[in-house]
Amino acid sequence: MIQRIEINNSGIKIFDETITLFSSYAQIFFSNNWVAGFLFLASTCIVPSQAIAGLLGLILTNYAAIIFGFSKDHVAQGYYAYNGLLTGLALGMTYRIN
Repeated sequence: MIQRIEINNSGIKIFDETITLFSSYAQIFFSNNWVAGFLFLASTCIVPSQAIAGLLGLILTNYAAIIFGFSKDHVAQGYYAYNGLLTGLALGMTYRIN
């Protein structure tokens, strides 16, 4: 069993953030399995610029959802990062990062 790793007393956990990241990738293929999300993330790393842009879009979208006060449960399940991730992946594939 994987244990949660506490960063500080504010309740931010590395494990939960990582699962949120993988769950957001899994939502692209309508899956709730974070392991599938990990595999999808690994497959985007074939094109590094696409992986970087996708992760940036995903992270920005999740933090924007938190700032605007959307449901933290939905953020953790990856519902709000869906469009930001797809946009980041498309931009990473279309444009070259300098």
